[in-house]
Amino acid sequence: TSGGVDVVGHLASSLGYHAAYGPPTREQTYGVAVLSRLPIVSWSYVLLASALDQRALVRATLQSAVGPVEVFVVHLGLRQPERDAQASEVLAILGGSVGPRILLGDLNACPSGSCPGDPDPPDSVYAGITQVLDDAWVEAGHGAEDAAGFTFPSTGPVERIDYVFVSGGIAVLRCEVPGAPSRVDTSDHLPVLAEVRLS
Repeated sequence: TSGGVDVVGHLASSLGYHAAYGPPTREQTYGVAVLSRLPIVSWSYVLLASALDQRALVRATLQSAVGPVEVFVVHLGLRQPERDAQASEVLAILGGSVGPRILLGDLNACPSGSCPGDPDPPDSVYAGITQVLDDAWVEAGHGAEDAAGFTFPSTGPVERIDYVFVSGGIAVLRCEVPGAPSRVDTSDHLPVLAEVRLS
């Protein structure tokens, strides 16, 4: 869909940002990326156990003025058993990390464990992650199921499946889902914007 353009590289160079991504682009692989104004001092990616399309997690260490912060970006699978297994892998990776951490991504999971019209049984993705990290949306004063946080589909959102999670040591100043005039033709998801401060 990119017409052979290195989209991550193009965005990074256009914005003057640092970039980390993985896995290397190939057909039927959902890659994820970090674009950062802060220097990325190290990064890696992990292929998650995937029954259908291959999913991945990128882990990047950013250097802030007050020290390093680890950023994790993930895009989980569509079916409940796969999502739960992948979330367990993500939690194991997070458990091996200390210091300030931010997890971002499309979890394909609603806070309640069941999204509208999903034929699968409830999943434990959100519940598991919020045992370890705080939901920035909730920390900013919103309800977990607040319709203002719905991100999918972008043309008429009915599900909240895209998130920012933070560890202790990170204060959430605000979190929002920008609506109009958001470019709904850019993605089938609306963006999530969180402003945070390392303490």
